[in-house]
Amino acid sequence: MSEARKLVLKLIQENRISLEEAEVLLDALVPTKVAEPPPLERPPASEFLRTGPEQVMRQAGPKVEQFMGSINTLIDSVASQWGPAIEKRFDRWFQPGSTSSAGESSTHEWDAPQTTSQTFDLDVGVQRLFCANPWGDIVATGYDGTTLQLESVKRVPSGSGLAERLEQIIWRVHPDGETWRLIAEGTEGLKPEQLRLHLAIRVPRHLSLELQSTRFDLNVSAINQADGECRLQTQSGDLLLDQVTVKTIHGETASGNIKALQNSEHLYLRTVSGNITLEGALIDAHVQSQSGTLRLSGAVAQRCKAETVSGDIQMGLVAGQ
Repeated sequence: MSEARKLVLKLIQENRISLEEAEVLLDALVPTKVAEPPPLERPPASEFLRTGPEQVMRQAGPKVEQFMGSINTLIDSVASQWGPAIEKRFDRWFQPGSTSSAGESSTHEWDAPQTTSQTFDLDVGVQRLFCANPWGDIVATGYDGTTLQLESVKRVPSGSGLAERLEQIIWRVHPDGETWRLIAEGTEGLKPEQLRLHLAIRVPRHLSLELQSTRFDLNVSAINQADGECRLQTQSGDLLLDQVTVKTIHGETASGNIKALQNSEHLYLRTVSGNITLEGALIDAHVQSQSGTLRLSGAVAQRCKAETVSGDIQMGLVAGQ
């Protein structure tokens, strides 16, 4: 692997570039005979990146001034094919002093955790749950019930003077049509390195889910809704789906691994440098990884499409193509 590719993957692991931007750079490093590249467009920002705690997630990422020397080499390589447009993107990504430190120091110490439990009675007509948590993992488990049951484990760095704020941090439900949006109140101004907020949810198994994080894991199990949907997105955390029986599953992570042990109709999994393991029964699946290993096994009714640039594919499908 070239040094330029290694550097791109390292930037992904440091949460400095998005999945789409990483693909643009990796594609640019592949020799091509096309004289004029397609116009470089910025992917549309989702509502997740526009409001509320999503502002914190957008700012997450460690300082990278120590990598500036290597960046110059990468810019020279890519600019020869992509021209001034790509150089401007590098200038934006690595402008000194424009980033915030989201990485957790290896010597970081945390205060003893505080645990909070909350229960919400599900309104009639609610079909979907949305939760964005840039401060920790989300574990969602389906069950046969009509209440939303939350358990939050909260911690702050030792000596930070933030311990008093833990009592103020609670989850609130904001109804939005058929969607319930879980919002963490009391977190205003807190960056991921200032708070750990791990969330476990017992959710009525018929609800569709949309969960998002930055470098933390997203785990979903025991969801059963024939017409439902499960959408998971994280930058560097892992994704785990276990016995999620819905119409559509969509999972994305830049440098994390994905493991899906489930039954679904349509499945789309995507990562840049992570590995993907897929087991179970499905009708149609599409899995992608730039450099990770794809391990696919199970029963496919119609089609399973696996794509990788430099990784391995291990396939043991019972049926389908």
